[in-house]
Amino acid sequence: MLRKKIKWGIAGTGKIAGRFASDLKLVPDASLHAVSSRSLPKAQIFAKDYGVTQAFDSLDQMLVEGQIDILYIASPHPVHLEQTL
Repeated sequence: MLRKKIKWGIAGTGKIAGRFASDLKLVPDASLHAVSSRSLPKAQIFAKDYGVTQAFDSLDQMLVEGQIDILYIASPHPVHLEQTL
């Protein structure tokens, strides 16, 4: 039976986001589908480095257009609450 891969998105492109992206490759039913950053060039570099399908410069845009199933918030702690809501 084929299982659907869960499409992950990551908010943030820092060190923790990179570690999460590397580890997510070890999960058979997961794919890193989108990443967002305040800077599109940073998101694009991260996407290239970790094989992410889409890069966004806005979390809101990624949530609307990114077609993700679940989000990992790897941004700085002071914005976690705002991004979660």
